[in-house]
Amino acid sequence: MSNLEKLVAEIHTAIDSAQSLSNWLIQAELELVTWDIFPADMFEEILYFIMSKTFVTREWSWTLLHFLQNNYELLSSEQKARMVEALVKRYSVLEHWMAAFVSSEILGIYYADDDLGVSILRGIANIAPRSLGACIPHGLETIARATHSDVIRVNAVTELERLRDSSDEHVRDEADISIRKICSNK
Repeated sequence: MSNLEKLVAEIHTAIDSAQSLSNWLIQAELELVTWDIFPADMFEEILYFIMSKTFVTREWSWTLLHFLQNNYELLSSEQKARMVEALVKRYSVLEHWMAAFVSSEILGIYYADDDLGVSILRGIANIAPRSLGACIPHGLETIARATHSDVIRVNAVTELERLRDSSDEHVRDEADISIRKICSNK
């Protein structure tokens, strides 16, 4: 059995605790150093986990998202699209803010040069629980900072300004922080 096959087989037990997932992620990072593309078998198992009830309830699930984000360039276009689709579907049921924060950032990276990104994040903001809605401004900030399009940047900032008027104090505060960060980098 190859090291990759072993890692793929172990992911189901690794997700049971923060420490075992951390150990698995270290081994997975070491394995990916030798790859030019993200291994399909590993991706499928991670995507399966993202779609599971276990993913939304585990406080440490965000570390797996961070792993995908760190290896974003190894993902194929199809893998990126499938990951983003899963994150959009799962966002409103996440139970921990850090998973929402990393998801927002991944969505911002993915949609940096796509008009659809601002609309998708706006839609998520409208259905996300209040505690997770405060992470949406970070995704919009990521779009505004990463895009090559002035139109998309203006749309992201306009949405952030709209979120400044949210009924949720945390959303308002996060929108304000994101706007200040964007303005300080001009």
